[in-house]
Amino acid sequence: MLELIQRYPNLSHATWCQEEPMNQGAWYSSQHHMRRTLHVVNSDIYLGYAGREASAAAAAGYMSLHIRQQEELVNAALGVTD
Repeated sequence: MLELIQRYPNLSHATWCQEEPMNQGAWYSSQHHMRRTLHVVNSDIYLGYAGREASAAAAAGYMSLHIRQQEELVNAALGVTD
C-alpha cells in the first residue's frame, strides 16, 4: 500500500468511500491506520470520508432513499457537487 501511495507525490487528499453507514463497516475501526499510512508519505495528506451518515440500521429501508443515498456517496467520493 505504501509503495502505491508513494507513486503520487502531489497527493493532498484521499477519500475513504463505503456503502455502509459511518458507524458500521471499516471506517471507524480503520481510519487511524489509513491516516498513519498516508502520513508516512506526507503528513499534510487529508483523509476524508464519503458514505452514509451514522445509523442504527444497515439499510435505508426504502428503495428511493437507498438510491438517493447511493448517488450522494458516489458524488461525494468523486468530488461532484450539485
